[in-house]
Amino acid sequence: RRLGHGSRQAWSAPPWPWPMVDVPPQREAPRPTGARCRLRAAAGKAGIQKALPPPAPAPGRVGAAMADVTFGFRPLEVPKDAKSHTPSLDAFEQQQRLMQWGLEQPLKVTKLQFVRAFKRGLADEFMQELFSCDAVREFLGAAGNHVESVDYEDRRCSVKNLEFFDRIAAEPQIVAPSGHIRRCMDEDVDGKVLSDEVQKVLIDPSSEHYDLYGEDERGEVIFRLLRLLCGGGAMAQTSESFPDYLDTLRKLYRDVVSVAKDRATAEIKVTTVAFEVKGLAGSVELFPAGAQPTHSLCLALVDPLRKHVTLLHMAHAPIW
Repeated sequence: RRLGHGSRQAWSAPPWPWPMVDVPPQREAPRPTGARCRLRAAAGKAGIQKALPPPAPAPGRVGAAMADVTFGFRPLEVPKDAKSHTPSLDAFEQQQRLMQWGLEQPLKVTKLQFVRAFKRGLADEFMQELFSCDAVREFLGAAGNHVESVDYEDRRCSVKNLEFFDRIAAEPQIVAPSGHIRRCMDEDVDGKVLSDEVQKVLIDPSSEHYDLYGEDERGEVIFRLLRLLCGGGAMAQTSESFPDYLDTLRKLYRDVVSVAKDRATAEIKVTTVAFEVKGLAGSVELFPAGAQPTHSLCLALVDPLRKHVTLLHMAHAPIW
């Protein structure tokens, strides 16, 4: 509503959730000056309709030509008093676990900021520009410099606590009441040797407990992360304690996924939009030659409110 002159009543923001797309106000096109003004004057005197170059599009407008779309990605600095973009994993105990699981070096996380509002309809352009920028190519350690397209899939990101994995902990044939993980005969699945029942329920479709989770649930980001931790790297030594995996998972999930509080209901909601990248077309390689794609992972986790994107990358490459 219109406030009278001199009114002190402040505008009140609508309740959360906020719109994920904020379009900046349109700017008026500047009046022609200098050479443009002289060109128009000359055209008028000669009686010729001279076409002037069109003014630059106003910020926040997206035309039909997607070539004009630019998100302006730039790396975010590591937070103060932190060693990495996953500060919860910087502690000595967590680093020891990652080393044991063969993930200390392969598992990498970086964060970037962008300037244009993220829209679902521009996901293709967003992903292509993201993986074409110098910072991401350096992060991947890729030698190429051209990305034609990005092969990716949407991933669900709705889980807010570890109760999601109570089904595993409640199965005595998988995890003992003490939290000890049941061992099993070594079995090779797509080039990876599985040696315990938790690995089998997460990775092996032939496991008798595989149907504890449906395909949609297996697409959850938190499920993909637990599968990564329990599977480990090429030189992994598995843990005997299921709570150890859950503790590290909780810290990692908190560092890479964003949440916000709904002011109307006081409910905590996950605001991250997640994509799993399967491959890149062009001269940039997503995973190095010889890496096993079944056990490798690359996630792009978009925070539309803060305009941040987190890249998590792990290439499972045999060392022999």
